[in-house]
Amino acid sequence: MNLTVAPGNYLVRLHWADTPETPWMEREGDKWDPVSRLTTVLINGQSVIENLSVRHEVGTFRAYTREFPNVQPTNGIIELRFKSLPGHDAMIQAVEVVPAP
Repeated sequence: MNLTVAPGNYLVRLHWADTPETPWMEREGDKWDPVSRLTTVLINGQSVIENLSVRHEVGTFRAYTREFPNVQPTNGIIELRFKSLPGHDAMIQAVEVVPAP
């Protein structure tokens, strides 16, 4: 995801919530464990979060937010990349980019 911004410093705020539509059906593996949605986040090519599990951090149906201050654009762009393990999807619910004071 590329976000076009003016020159300057920014606060990037990322929001998640593990909200399965049917948690009893979203299972995997031999023991029918809940689906893992491990997400790695890169900002401007730098890894800032490795294998985040929102369910592990706060549980299901709860909000989780992480902030990254002093992010500077490159050529007017802040690049956000979300990756997951093979066979899974990375997730993000909302992104805020706020100019630093």
